[in-house]
Amino acid sequence: MSLQAFIDELTDKLVPLYKETCEGYWEFTTTGKPEAMERSANADKKMMALWADPVRFAEFKKLKASESGSDEIRNRIAESLMLDFTGGALTPEEIEDTVKREKEIENDFTTFRAVIGGEKRTENWCREQLKSSSDAKYRKEVWEGAKQIGAVTGPKVRALVKVRNAIARRLGYSDAWTMRIKLQELDPVELTKILERVYEETKKPWAKFKRGLESRLAAKYGIKPEELRPWHYEDPFFQEAPIPDYSLDPYFKGKNLEELTKAFYDSIGLSIEKILAGSDLYEREGKQQHAYCMSVDRADDIRILCNVTSTDYWMSTMLHEFGHGVYDAYINRSLPFLLRSPAHTLTTEAIAMMMERHVKNPAWLTTYAKVPQAEAEKIGKIFHENMIAKHLVMARWCLVMVNFEKAMYANPDSDLDTLWWDLVEKFQEIKRPDNRHHSDWAAKIHLGCSPVYYQNYLLGDLMASQLQHAIKAKALAGENDTESAYVNSKKVGTFLKEKVFHPGGRWHWNKLIENATGEPLTVKAFIADCEG
Repeated sequence: MSLQAFIDELTDKLVPLYKETCEGYWEFTTTGKPEAMERSANADKKMMALWADPVRFAEFKKLKASESGSDEIRNRIAESLMLDFTGGALTPEEIEDTVKREKEIENDFTTFRAVIGGEKRTENWCREQLKSSSDAKYRKEVWEGAKQIGAVTGPKVRALVKVRNAIARRLGYSDAWTMRIKLQELDPVELTKILERVYEETKKPWAKFKRGLESRLAAKYGIKPEELRPWHYEDPFFQEAPIPDYSLDPYFKGKNLEELTKAFYDSIGLSIEKILAGSDLYEREGKQQHAYCMSVDRADDIRILCNVTSTDYWMSTMLHEFGHGVYDAYINRSLPFLLRSPAHTLTTEAIAMMMERHVKNPAWLTTYAKVPQAEAEKIGKIFHENMIAKHLVMARWCLVMVNFEKAMYANPDSDLDTLWWDLVEKFQEIKRPDNRHHSDWAAKIHLGCSPVYYQNYLLGDLMASQLQHAIKAKALAGENDTESAYVNSKKVGTFLKEKVFHPGGRWHWNKLIENATGEPLTVKAFIADCEG
C-alpha cells in the first residue's frame, strides 16, 4: 500500500466517525439527556479507537518514512496524522476510562444551575446580578453560588488529570500538559517565553488600568481599595473588563442579535445565513450554558450553540462564535478532508477574538447598534480605554489559566485551591476571599473538558492584533476612513478569505500568519494595543 492509499482508506473510515462524534456532542449539549450523553460517549470511543490502533500506526510510520517527498499537501497530512496517532495511542481500557470521566464532568456542567436564595439560577442570571447589584453582601452570595459547581467537579478533575498524566508518561512525556502542548505544534519553552514577555510588557499599562478600576470600585462600594474582593467585579472570573460608569446593554435591549450579527458579517462579505439556520442560540433547561461552534462535516453543516440574551456580553459572544463559523465556512472545499480545518486552534480563536472586539468599536456601534453618532463620538475615549482594558484583562486571565494548568499537571496532588488564588493574586491582582477553602478553579469547564486549551486564547489575541493591523495597512490602504471601512467593507472579508480562511490546514500555523501579515507571530501589535 502507498502512503496516499493509506490516507484515502483512513479518510473513508474517519469521515463518518467524525460526523457521528459531532452529532453526538451536539445532541448531548443541546438537551442534557442521559441517553444523549451515552451516545456521545460511544461516538467518542469509536473515534478514539481509530487513532489507538497500533497496527495502523505502525503501518503509517513505515509508509511515511519510505515515501517522504515534495508533495506539500501529502506531507502536511502526514505531519498532522503523526500528531493524531501519537496522542491517540491509548489502550481500550484508557479510552473507556477517559471518556467516562470526561462525559461525567461535562454532564455536571451541562445540568448545573446555581442555587441562590433557595432558587436555581443560570449563568446568565448570575452574570446579570454581578453587573447590576450594588449590594456587596448579595454580590458575594451570587459569586459564591456561581462557584458551587467546583465542589462537585474538583475531585473529578484532579482524578482525571492523574489519568491523563499516566497516559502521557506511558507515551514518553513528562506529563499531559507537555504532551498536549507539543502535539498542538507548540514549543513549551517558546510558549513560556511568550507568557513571560506578555506579563512583563503589560505591567505598566496593567498597573494604570488596575489603579483606576480599584479606585472606582472602592468608591462605588464605600470601601478601601485593599478591601476589594472577587465579588466586587462584574464577572465571576474577572475575564471581562467593565466599562466605567457606562453600559452598552441599553443599546441591545429588545434587539435581535441574530439580525445584527448577520448584518455585520454580510457587510464585510462573509455570509452566515446557513450557519444561523442550523444553530441553537437561546437558553433553556438542560442545555449547556456556554457557547461553541462546530463544523459537523467540514463542509456546509456548521452549527453554533449560544444562550443569547439582549446584552453586550452576548453580542460580543455572537460575533466571536460566528467568527469561528465563517472561518470554517470559507475553507477551500477542494482540500482533502484532513486539511479542511483551521491551521490551528489559535488561528480560529484569533478570528473570533478579532470579531468580538467590534462591540467596543464606536464605528461598529453607530453602524449596527444604532448608537447616535454624537454619543459615540462623546464616549469614544471611554471605548478606546475599555478596549485597552479588554486586552489587558484577557491577557492576565489567560496567564492565570495557563500557569495554573501547567502546575496542576506537574503536581495534581498539590494544594490546587491555594495555588489558584496565588496565581489570581499575582496576575489579576485580586485578593483572595478570607478563610475560603473551595475548589474555585474547578468551576471553569475548560480544565476538565477542554484540557490545555487556554494558551490558544492568548496566542489568538496576539494574532488578532497582528492581523487587525495588517488588514488596516494592506486591505484598507487608501480608504478615506479606515475605521469605518474596517467594520463595513467587503475588502475585509476578501482579505480574510484569501489570506486566512482559504488555506485551511495546508500550512503550519506560523507560516499562515507570516503569509497573511508579513511576519511570524509576535507580541508587538498586541502590546501596542495594550498601550493605546
